[in-house]
Amino acid sequence: MLAMKLMELDNTLDPAELKFFLTGGVAMGEEQPECPCKDWMNEKNWGELNRLNKLPKFKGFLEHFIKEHAVYKGMYDS
Repeated sequence: MLAMKLMELDNTLDPAELKFFLTGGVAMGEEQPECPCKDWMNEKNWGELNRLNKLPKFKGFLEHFIKEHAVYKGMYDS
């Protein structure tokens, strides 16, 4: 909480990012690409990754994740 307060005072805390990381975003029934890793990732987490990709600083992460999902599975399994 101290770090968040310091970031807020320094104007480096993005309220939209903070809200997302506290809540995971809210599903609004939007279309999502097919999950390439259904064997290890549940639908809730896939939706959160799709919503994360809508934040400006994380734009493009979903494409990277889809391309490198085997690497992320290795981290998930460890």
